[in-house]
Amino acid sequence: EAEVEAALGAQLTRELVVAADDLDATQVDMPALSATFIAEERAARSRLNTRTNRYEVGELIGRGGVGSVYEAYDRQTEQVVALKVLHRFVEGHQDEESEEITRARFQREAGITASVIHPNIVQIFDAGVLQSGQPFLAMERLHGVDLKVVLARDGATALHRILPLFIPALRGLGVVHAMGIVHRDLKPSNLFLTGAGSDAEALRVVDF
Repeated sequence: EAEVEAALGAQLTRELVVAADDLDATQVDMPALSATFIAEERAARSRLNTRTNRYEVGELIGRGGVGSVYEAYDRQTEQVVALKVLHRFVEGHQDEESEEITRARFQREAGITASVIHPNIVQIFDAGVLQSGQPFLAMERLHGVDLKVVLARDGATALHRILPLFIPALRGLGVVHAMGIVHRDLKPSNLFLTGAGSDAEALRVVDF
């Protein structure tokens, strides 16, 4: 638990630094803010664990504009998955109209991805609504970093490396397009790099 909290604190601190990059650093109490976010996320995990019998919700592994993603254990299939839950239901920040739009996008992502089987498209295993009314997606747990992080860290990538990554990912998108589906939000942060530096290195398309 202590290791999880330490990792979560480091991740949230990085997010807060990005969010506050226009502020005078002396005006931002980062440890206090990080501690607050840790407490909120621990409470959210606790609430989620009381609202689902199938999934044992673990640590926070990502936060985006639409939802928070937690590592979770699927008791039914006995595998580790990534559980994505809408921010609206975790944090309570949207009005009714925005909520409906977010719900529609969330359901669209579930429907699209669940119907596509391709090694470069993230796989959805389950989707639904928790007992509390929280929409969720259970998808494969990816290990790696998104392309936005790679570009920020390494800068421009050599063509001989990037082409073998992008061609299969584009083929995956081609399968999706053939089904009449457009991603609508394709960007570096929605291209996830797995197996970096190995023969299994690949780009996975996420967040439809």
